[in-house]
Amino acid sequence: MMRKIWKSKEFDTAASFRLASQLGVSQLMGKLLVSRGIEVPEVAQSYLHPTENDLHSPSLLPGMSDAVDRIKSALNTNEQIWIFGDYDVDGTTAASLLINTFRYLGYSVECHIPDRFDEGYGLNQEAIQSIANAGCDLLITVDCGITSITEVAFGNSLGVDTIITDHHLPSPKGLPPAHTIINPKLEGSQYPFDGLAGIGLAFKLAHGLMGGQLNPFLVSQLDLVALGTVVDMVPLVNENRVLSKLGLEVINKRQRLGIRALCEVADIGPDKKITGQTLGFTLGPRLNAAGRMDHAKTVIDLLTTDSEEEALQLANELNQLNYERREIQTRIEREAISQIEKKDLNQIYGLVVAKRGWHRGITGIVASNIKDRYYRPVFCIAIEDDESHASGRGIDGINLAESLDACSDLLIKHGGHKAAAGFSIKTENIPLFEDYFNQYAQKNLSPEDLAPKLLYDFEVQIPNLTLETIEELSSLEPHGTGNDAPVLIMKNLKPHGQPRIIGQDKKHLKFVATDGHYTIEAIAFNMADHMTAINNKNNLINLAFSPEINEWQGRASPQLMVKDIQIQAVDRSAKRKIYPPLNVESSARIVDQRGVDDKPKYISQILDQDEPALIYVRNDKAIDQLLGLMQSSGKQLVGKCEVGTPNDKKQILAEMLAEDKIKAIISAETINFLPKVQHIVLCHPFSIPDLFFDRCKSAFNDDYTTDLHLIYHDRDFEFERKLLNQQYPDREILVAVYRNLRLLAKNKEFLEREMFISSAMQSENISEDAILNALIVLADLELVTNHLDSSEIKILSSKKCELNASKIYQHGEEIKMMSEDFAGILRRSGEDIWKRINYEFGKLNSID
Repeated sequence: MMRKIWKSKEFDTAASFRLASQLGVSQLMGKLLVSRGIEVPEVAQSYLHPTENDLHSPSLLPGMSDAVDRIKSALNTNEQIWIFGDYDVDGTTAASLLINTFRYLGYSVECHIPDRFDEGYGLNQEAIQSIANAGCDLLITVDCGITSITEVAFGNSLGVDTIITDHHLPSPKGLPPAHTIINPKLEGSQYPFDGLAGIGLAFKLAHGLMGGQLNPFLVSQLDLVALGTVVDMVPLVNENRVLSKLGLEVINKRQRLGIRALCEVADIGPDKKITGQTLGFTLGPRLNAAGRMDHAKTVIDLLTTDSEEEALQLANELNQLNYERREIQTRIEREAISQIEKKDLNQIYGLVVAKRGWHRGITGIVASNIKDRYYRPVFCIAIEDDESHASGRGIDGINLAESLDACSDLLIKHGGHKAAAGFSIKTENIPLFEDYFNQYAQKNLSPEDLAPKLLYDFEVQIPNLTLETIEELSSLEPHGTGNDAPVLIMKNLKPHGQPRIIGQDKKHLKFVATDGHYTIEAIAFNMADHMTAINNKNNLINLAFSPEINEWQGRASPQLMVKDIQIQAVDRSAKRKIYPPLNVESSARIVDQRGVDDKPKYISQILDQDEPALIYVRNDKAIDQLLGLMQSSGKQLVGKCEVGTPNDKKQILAEMLAEDKIKAIISAETINFLPKVQHIVLCHPFSIPDLFFDRCKSAFNDDYTTDLHLIYHDRDFEFERKLLNQQYPDREILVAVYRNLRLLAKNKEFLEREMFISSAMQSENISEDAILNALIVLADLELVTNHLDSSEIKILSSKKCELNASKIYQHGEEIKMMSEDFAGILRRSGEDIWKRINYEFGKLNSID
């Protein structure tokens, strides 16, 4: 597998904290929403929790009114109606939905799904003749028909009316002469969204037949809509997002016998949640196996049956076909890789592999996996006597459909789009096509295009991934094209314990990762070849992953679903704890002494060097504590700068330091008047970004080198979190304070403020600062009088209200999220922190 280049998404982090506080969600969720372009609370709510009101009216689709009228006429006159579908999941779910719809209306219809091998995709005259001979009056297509000009005209000549529902692009040659065409991509369409799948349009037709009312029957069909939409890989945005999200809720009820049986044979237990991953990689392949290996009519029968026995029988048949498909796929992939490994990949930009005996229903899947392995556009060709059939998959930078258009004289038939295409060709022309396609790829792709990319959302730390947070992320489901699962990264990890190679074919890796303080489980499919490198004690590992919850034997735990692994050698220079190294000229150096056993002793040693020093602590209390513990004989020559010190006094302290009248300043506030300082010591992490950078700023000058000493501990982060929670009380504190107010205010109009504070401190074990700040929020919510204006407190209302209605509360949540996020940066290596500071001061263009 080729090494991927990791690139982070760019988004406004501050906007993500603001959105998270407005929605009352985690900072992780806020960042994921903003990284997807969602910054407005109303838009986020609609995305996370869509309703049927977010669906567009089916009457807006071109042709819908005529289609509904024609179908109702057919129902009234007892005409014979046929559904003509496609053999993929989009086509079979769409056909099944319309069969179920007509059945609900008390009408029986017939269905034709073409055979992939004998008929190929779409309408064909032989099938239309057969349908007409059977007595068809009205033919309704799903997921096909928009380019079938000749075939529809042929149907007309046989007295068959055709209603086309198709989401593909019309042909440049024009439209078929159908009775009605429902397609949002038609010129002049006023429909607000043109990205529906075939199943989406079938649902819209059913919706139209119900008069535009979303009745319980239509809701029950949304499981098919979600299944077809996700598996067909249309973008899960706009109305597709609404349909797939609502459909996912329905499919998890497992009311459809066919879905329930398919889950059973696929080992998806009743307690296991069905996700977009389940649809795309577990259920979808089993449904597609019918069209690839046999005939897709099996899928129609499964999705429309009312018999549990038949459903289980059909599900087992599909499961067996999928097993056979995997066996054939493994063989074809092995043979394809063998061909490719004999080629000079430095000279080949476009891959073509071909062999007699390959199953043409499988070559598309093989092409996709080959593309991922070598990151080159590829066509896999199944040779069948004089005529062969190909499926291709592309990468960014090349349009496969256009590549085939440019060599159409070599091909018998071709079609597709930018990322996936196929063709048939005379077997004797395969060598000519291989040369042509490589030349075309070389003209359209650069060496940079052949480097695979991994786009990730952002970096996190292990403590960020709690069960509650990962469960919250399930609101982003279903994942698929256009709504990818979150991809996060962690750096500088090591295995905790012994990694294990797992799986029947021994291709997968399972291990526990640690950052030295916390651990988390990880599973990496098809990455067993990383085993030796991960186990090397001289290596660190970086992981790109999607977070998930692993449930095993009644135990739930966070797990990383690994997408990629980077191995890096341990930098031995890091053991010196100085960055940049001493042999590199720099205006500032990080001296990384985080976790030093004795902070006062360390500071005393700095003071004994008789070089000007500035020591930052979190508050006034910490100043006195530090001075009391310091052993240096020069501590009498240390100035104090407490919170609220005016600028003129700060100026005097700075001048005294410059004139050697004092050795150091211990400060709880930023001092900007420093002509020279050789040591800046950060005793505490200061995880508010502006505060941290302000205190580092004096270290970055061009006249001399300043050592920036980091001596904070892991436990300091927890203490700072508690202080922030006192300054900006969380829901738990606010509820406790309000509960005490209500309890003490029974039969009283006012409460004496000091008495209440004393009582609440004792009964709830909450600090005075937290209580005072909680009262500010409650006053902002108009639940109590503003306690700062009076020595008394009055409860104004017992109404229920949302905490997010308080701007003060929102601001506090935003600050705490920002602090939590920045704390992750302050836990990184000294090199990473130095780069982050330099980037902040404009000395680096990128920190990616």
